[in-house]
Amino acid sequence: MFVAEKGMIKFTFRHPAKVHSVDLDNTMGVSAWAAFAGSDENVVVDGDFAVTENELRTVLKSLREAGIAAHMTGEEPRIIFFHYWGVAQLRVLPKAFRKLCLLETEIPAKPRPNVR
Repeated sequence: MFVAEKGMIKFTFRHPAKVHSVDLDNTMGVSAWAAFAGSDENVVVDGDFAVTENELRTVLKSLREAGIAAHMTGEEPRIIFFHYWGVAQLRVLPKAFRKLCLLETEIPAKPRPNVR
């Protein structure tokens, strides 16, 4: 899928995945996207990839070969991005998010092994 608007073009690619035998798709955030803008001589790209751990090294290498820097790899402590979705009563959601925010300050980060 692609969207073109105001001198920018954005492509979105589905990454197949399952959770508890349920197929997930790009509407649930399991996708890669890339947006391009600029001129023939000076193009900027921005985006995200949803990849498996086995795919990560190949994707990073391809980006580096094109002169594109990736960030949020090799960070300490290791940061994991995830998507969430749910339905609940209004009175429940703020309490749940407050509890999650407090957990972030209470649980120490697990040291990452030095593997390269």
